[in-house]
Amino acid sequence: MLATVGGKTLPLTMVMFKQFGNPFHHEPHTCLTTLAQLLAAKSKVDSTDIEAFFHEVQHFRLNGVYEPFWRNYLLACPSWFLTVEFLHHLHRMFWDHNIKWCINVIGTAEIDFCFSILQPIVGFQHYRRILSAIGKS
Repeated sequence: MLATVGGKTLPLTMVMFKQFGNPFHHEPHTCLTTLAQLLAAKSKVDSTDIEAFFHEVQHFRLNGVYEPFWRNYLLACPSWFLTVEFLHHLHRMFWDHNIKWCINVIGTAEIDFCFSILQPIVGFQHYRRILSAIGKS
C-alpha cells in the first residue's frame, strides 16, 4: 500500500502475480514510473471521482492513492526502501509485540470494537471481531 501498487503486484519490480515464475528480469518499479502513471491517470479522469480514478489506475496496477507521501522526497523510491526483509520485520514487530501489548492494555473487546469500525478497503484484509484471537496466537 505504501508503494501505491495494487494487490498481487510486487512493489519492487513491474511484475504481477501471473509473471512471478518467469525467468525474465523485469524492470524496477521506480518512483518516477509510478508518478508518471499517476499523472497519466489524472490527465484522463478527475482524481476526486474516486471510482473513475481507481478504475483508471488499475490499468497500471496501482491501488488508487493519488498523492503518495514520498512524492516530494528526493531519492525516495519505494523499490529501494520497501525491501522484503524490512516488510517482514514490520509485520513480525506488529504481531509479536504491538498487537499483544494493545490487547493487554485495552482488552480484547475494545480492540475488536476499534478494528470493527474501521472502513474496509477493497483488496486489503479487514479484521472485524477476530483480531484479538489472531493476536494471541
